Amino acid sequence: MSTFNGERFLPAQLDSLLAQSHADCDIWVRDDGSSDQSLAIVRRYASTHPNIHIQAGKNLGFVASFYELLQSAGAGYGFYFFCDQDDVWLPSKVGRALALLDTEQGAALYCSRTQYVDRDLQPIGPSPDYDHRCIGWGNALVQNIATGCTIALNSAARERLLSQRPGFCLAHDWWAYLVVSAFGQVVFDSESHILYRQHGSNTIGMQKQGLAGQWARVQRFWRRLRQAGPGWIDQLSEFERLHGTSLPDAQRHQLRMLIRSRSSWITALRASAQHYYWRMSKVDTLILRVLLALRLY
Repeated sequence: MSTFNGERFLPAQLDSLLAQSHADCDIWVRDDGSSDQSLAIVRRYASTHPNIHIQAGKNLGFVASFYELLQSAGAGYGFYFFCDQDDVWLPSKVGRALALLDTEQGAALYCSRTQYVDRDLQPIGPSPDYDHRCIGWGNALVQNIATGCTIALNSAARERLLSQRPGFCLAHDWWAYLVVSAFGQVVFDSESHILYRQHGSNTIGMQKQGLAGQWARVQRFWRRLRQAGPGWIDQLSEFERLHGTSLPDAQRHQLRMLIRSRSSWITALRASAQHYYWRMSKVDTLILRVLLALRLY
């Protein structure tokens, strides 16, 4: 767990972690330069729970902070969970992830749906469910469906993530989804085992449902693709730099086609016509193809 000025919601999250039905867990917390009482709260919990380990550091941002935690927790565990400071985990969360990951060979990542709740934990609605057949490399190149607060990694996935640490990525969860989709297995759970709190200070929050939500997703996707600075293609370029030589030929070709589409009309048109890439919504996939064809990114 990376904490940053989360004093209001932190006790409820810590209580939920300590109440997991799978009790054999260590909790690693890195405070990312909080100016409130977050660090003091974690230290108070650690004084009575020896399985809580604390690091206090300067502000690195959530991506680098989570990577620091993944590194410093060490290789002595079978599984690793990303945890946000302001959610509430249901007692079954750890056990459910372990049950689904335990049968996977090689690098594996678990992620799941969430139950959106408001600041006071009142239900808002569930996050989208996804067709398990559509989860994987072709989707990870253009969309992240692995919500960070739901992710669990086995030790092989952790080793793979730490073997080549990115200099740039949009988010640690999308990067993990990319890496494990390329070199392992992604397990998506259609059941939710987490209350995903929505409030004004969320780093990344829920998406609206229905037609309004669909249009909002299209707008967000368009804005992201059209970023002039570091963004989607820059993340893919960093992935190629670190992992390109390790990819099978077909995957390397698909990755490079997207990267080169930014500077080549012919490549962009070819990419838009391929079925290598897809988003979970048919409408989003159509928008993706149009934006690729017109190089609006």
